[in-house]
Amino acid sequence: MNIDKIRLIFLSLAWFSAIMNVIFGQSVFTFGNVGVLSLICFFVLTFRRLKKESNFIILLLLLVAFIILDRIPSFEEFLSGGRFILVFSALLPTMILVRSVSIEVERVKISQNLLKKLPTQISTSGFQIASHFFGSVINTGT
Repeated sequence: MNIDKIRLIFLSLAWFSAIMNVIFGQSVFTFGNVGVLSLICFFVLTFRRLKKESNFIILLLLLVAFIILDRIPSFEEFLSGGRFILVFSALLPTMILVRSVSIEVERVKISQNLLKKLPTQISTSGFQIASHFFGSVINTGT
């Protein structure tokens, strides 16, 4: 099995546990931990594919976090924090799915063209309301 398939399995498991975490909350506590660990494994396997600049930025952020924190968090604290950000792992495959649908489905292309033709004065407030709505939906998972 190649690395890409393993990464897909880890990301799918993290995505599924994120969805379960949003739906059932703390009652799937253990499954949330499995999702956090699979997301960490996905990130570790992805580091190799990143550009040098991206790896440098990640290392710099880790260094800043190490300097800011007064102590290194325990494993349970890492898992607890990971459960709160787990919902964002669901965004990766969901965005890929939405992009694939927007490329393939003709009705979506028609809607996109109609939205493109709207005057800026009309569409700006609609996009702002939609972004607030979707942001609130995402934030209810934490």
